[in-house]
Amino acid sequence: MVVLLLNRAERRGQSRFRAVTFSRARSGLVVSGGTLGLFALGWLFPKATSKGAYTGLPVCMLFTLWAALTRVGMPDSQIPLLDPGAYNFLWMPMTIGMIGHVLVLGVGYAASRGTDGADSGAHSDGPAAAG
Repeated sequence: MVVLLLNRAERRGQSRFRAVTFSRARSGLVVSGGTLGLFALGWLFPKATSKGAYTGLPVCMLFTLWAALTRVGMPDSQIPLLDPGAYNFLWMPMTIGMIGHVLVLGVGYAASRGTDGADSGAHSDGPAAAG
C-alpha cells in the first residue's frame, strides 16, 4: 500500500506527500518493532515473565528509533536525520527489525531470569500452586 502511494505521489511530483508517507512508515516500524520477539519470548521460554517482556520492548523501541534515525535518510537524500558520527547504524536498514526481535528475546529472557520468576502474573505448575 505504501509503495503504491509513493509511486502515485512521485508521478504527480508530490515529494512532500512522499516524505510524510515515509515518515509514517518509519514510525510504524518503531512502534511495531519486536512483536515477533515478544511472541517468541513467551513461546520459547515458558518461564519468561511480564517484567522481562516490559523490559525487552522499550530496549527494542529505543534501538529501532536510534537505528532508523541514524541509518535511513529522507527520500531523495542520503543524509540520515540524525548524525552522531561514529555511532551511526551502519548495517542495512532491513536488519533493523531482525535485530529488534533478537533484542526483545534476549533482553526479555535475561530480565525474566534476573527476577527469578517473581512475577505476580506468572503461572506455576508446582505444588505451591495447589495450596
